[in-house]
Amino acid sequence: MSKNSSEKMTLTIFNTEIDVPVFESKEKTIEIGKNLEAYMLELYKEYRILHTQMIAVRTAYDLFVALERLKKDLIDTKEVTLEVFEELTARISKIKANIEDSLNFKDSNEM
Repeated sequence: MSKNSSEKMTLTIFNTEIDVPVFESKEKTIEIGKNLEAYMLELYKEYRILHTQMIAVRTAYDLFVALERLKKDLIDTKEVTLEVFEELTARISKIKANIEDSLNFKDSNEM
């Protein structure tokens, strides 16, 4: 949402005026509206009938599928990132232990 999430504007999407919350900026909100309208037009061409509710529901479904894919990608990325951090932590611990062993070895030889 925008910094002021109560800010709204009117867009015309697929011949329907709708008040929407501004996302990031008015320009970005308009861009999203145009992309949505283009997507809905593609669905209209696929179905070859003007059934606005069906097209809107299909659009919502497709967007939810895309959202679920993004969630899965985010979870996968998080898991890989955590594995990398764990490996780095293990390597740093090993390096630290080697340095400490080296310092202890020097101290014991100096006595």
